[in-house]
Order: sequence, then structure tokens, then C-alpha cells
Amino acid sequence: MGPQLALLVGALAGCLRSARSCVICDQRVIGELHSLDTEYLPTHISPKDHREVMRKIKETVRNFTRLPDGKRTVVGVIDDATMELSVLSFVRSLRLLRDRDVRGDAFLKEFFEMATQEKEAFLQNIARFQREAFCPNKCGMMFQRLLWCHLCRKRLYLCQKSFDCGVQYVNVHEKEDMILDCELSWHKLSEGLTNYSFYKVWGSNSEALMYTGTRPTLIKPLVGPEDAGLYRCELGTVRSGPATIIHFEVTVLPQRIIAETTSKSSTIAQTIAQTMSKSSTFVALPSTIETRSSTTVTLPSTIETLPSTIGTQPSTIVALPSTTGTQPSTIVALPSTSGTQPSTSGTQPGTWQDLSSTLKSSVSPKPKNVPRGRLAGLLIWGCVVLVVGLLTIALCSRPEKVMNSMNSRFPTYKRGVP
Repeated sequence: MGPQLALLVGALAGCLRSARSCVICDQRVIGELHSLDTEYLPTHISPKDHREVMRKIKETVRNFTRLPDGKRTVVGVIDDATMELSVLSFVRSLRLLRDRDVRGDAFLKEFFEMATQEKEAFLQNIARFQREAFCPNKCGMMFQRLLWCHLCRKRLYLCQKSFDCGVQYVNVHEKEDMILDCELSWHKLSEGLTNYSFYKVWGSNSEALMYTGTRPTLIKPLVGPEDAGLYRCELGTVRSGPATIIHFEVTVLPQRIIAETTSKSSTIAQTIAQTMSKSSTFVALPSTIETRSSTTVTLPSTIETLPSTIGTQPSTIVALPSTTGTQPSTIVALPSTSGTQPSTSGTQPGTWQDLSSTLKSSVSPKPKNVPRGRLAGLLIWGCVVLVVGLLTIALCSRPEKVMNSMNSRFPTYKRGVP
């Protein structure tokens, strides 16, 4: 076991020889290694090799920055999310190794394989951090709080790039609000930032301060043509220089004509509504005329004698029926019989007098009285049916008693035979 164990320990020691690992900075990893030293190794490794094996294990964990092939390196900083992911993975793998209860050379061999896999996973997490979360600012100066692995302490890391973040073009209509937004996506992740300051640039060396504070936007209501031009925004830091500088080029467009469009649309809608109402009135007129004509057709063509109310001498008006269906009726005024000189009048073809005022309108029963009459009739017929039913039951059940009772009340006298 001795020579083979020495070779395994040598391979474990030569696994990594580089900067200190960030994983060893976590107290959970330190606690797992202490439990491995005091509880697991005394019962699974020979006493003479215990100290040497434990020393090499700690050294391997401290050097979690390069694989044995030595082709990849990492920076000596890490963020909290990557640190948490790497620590949980290492602790879980070490506990699984202890649960398998391997001893001697088998334990060293499996620990060597586990350490190699965890180093590979750690480097993958570091590469993802450097690609996605390390200094995410595309411009300006950002202060990112990271864990410095060689110190096991968190400090601010300066991510400094070009201060000028370009020009943003803003178009706004007259009499509307102008909004200039100076906030970038990484501003909330950075530390050491102070206030936003907005300036109106009048010339090459002239500008006026419009707003300064923690709000990242500048809002100017009801802009006019005089508000067009160049603006500049600066985000201050705890240091002397600014974090970002953004320029805005504002163009004021003519006022929108929403009100005129709305008024014209409402006027057109009203005109269409009035036209539709008039057309509906013209359509209703023919139906009214047809109704009246049908009423005149139904008037009787018999001769009616109507008293005349004009003048002091009564006259008689006789309506003669038409001989054909197409010829109009003729109205003849008969002379009065009470006067000394009769008055005659010629016939006037095609004339018809309105006799609706002289016709007696038929009185129709009130709608409320119709249900009452029907109800009374139903009650009477019900009583009759009930009486007939009772008599029928009495005759069918006891016919002799009924006949005797009827004979006693209505006696019959037989006539004697002569």
C-alpha cells in the first residue's frame, strides 16, 4: 500500500499549483474539510498517512483555478452567484463520497476523480461569470463588488471604459412632454454612484444646469420650438470623474392635429345620421297612404241618408254605388222638401265624402272584462260537472235507496182498470 499511496498523493499534490481558490473562502467548505479530517480519515486511512493525505487534500482545494493540462486561467475575482453555485456543488460531491464509505487507496482514487470534476465545473462557472456578469457596462465607469480570492474578502472592482455613451435622438411634438432617460441597465448593479445631472447645451462652451438629483429622467412639459437642441446628462460617482455621459439631440415637431380630425369625424357622423333619419321618414309615408286607401275601400256602398248641417234647410245626400270596379262613386245632392223652391245640383263624378264621422263605432269589450267572463263561465261549467258527477256516483253505488227516496218524495198514482 505504501508505494501506491505515495503515487496517489503525489498526483493529488501535482493536480494544481496556482493561485488560491475561491471555494476555500466559504465556511461551509471549511467545515466539511474539518469533518473529513477528524471523523472520516482516522477510520479509513492508516494513521501514518493521515496527516500527509489531509495536507494534500487542502492544498488541492485551495488551487481550484486550473486543470492539469494548464490551458485555461481565470481572474482572481468572483461574484456571489457563481460562488454559491460552486460551493454547493463541491459540498454535495464530498458528502456523496463519504456516504460510499470507501477506504485506503480507493478513497484517494475517488477523491482525485471528484476533485478533477469539481475543478472543471468551477472553471465553467467562472467562464460564464466572466462572459455574462463580469463588468457588464459597455461604456462609462462601473464599481462592481466582487470576492477577491487571494484575500477571501469582498472589495470594489473598477470596470472602466469610455465615459462617452453616445448620442440619443429624441423627437417630440409641440405642446407635449419631453422625456430624457439617462439610466442604463448596469446602473442599478453599480456601487459608488451619486446623482444625475442634466444640462442644456447652448454652444461649444456654454450650457445651463436644468436638473440634478437621484431621478434618472428629465421631464419638461409643453415643449415649444425653443426647447429643441442639444442636452447632456452626467452620472456622478464617489470619485472625481463621472460614471457616464450621454448626449441627447432633441427635435420639436409641429403640433398634432388630433382635435380637428376628431371634430371633422363627428360632423360627418352627424350628417350621416341626419340623412338616415330623413330617408327613413320618406319610406314610412307610403305605408300610411296604403292604410288610408284600404280604409276607404272597406266603406259600404249602400245608400245612406245623412242630415245636412249647412244652412237652415236640411238636405239629403245619397251615395250611389259605382256600376264598375274602376269607375269612382257618385254623390248626388237631393233637393230639400221643406222649401218652396227646390234646389238642384249636378252630379260630381270622382268625389267621395268622408262618412267616418257619421258611422257608429262598434263598442268592443274591454280587454280586462274578457278574462273575467271566461273565468265565470269556467266556474259555472265546473259546478255543473261536479253536480252531475256526484249524482252519477250516488245512482251507481246505491240505486235502490235513491229510487225509494225519489218515489217517497214524488209518489205516483196508478189508475185503476175499468
